[in-house]
Amino acid sequence: MTTITTGIVTPDLTSTDTTARVPVGTMVSTTDGGAAMYVQATSTIAQYNFCIVINTSSATGASIGCVPVTTTNAAVSQRIGVAQVAITSSYYGWLSLSGNHLR
Repeated sequence: MTTITTGIVTPDLTSTDTTARVPVGTMVSTTDGGAAMYVQATSTIAQYNFCIVINTSSATGASIGCVPVTTTNAAVSQRIGVAQVAITSSYYGWLSLSGNHLR
């Protein structure tokens, strides 16, 4: 199982939460030589879905979210990752951006 190697206390890579446990956009290194980013799902994401990272904004401020890849949004995406666990819409969790054991 891939784990976080960066020297900060963070939620487990398989955790999802209703509130942010670390700042959204936090990047960590993983034991498989990869990287993961803490994001907020802006729609429900199934386990192993490819997702794009999007910058969102609202009256309360800017944030980083992610949504499943579609033929429409893939053309404008600059960052893609794989959700290793399902993340419910508006929940927080990790998106794997690189590594050796992505599915």
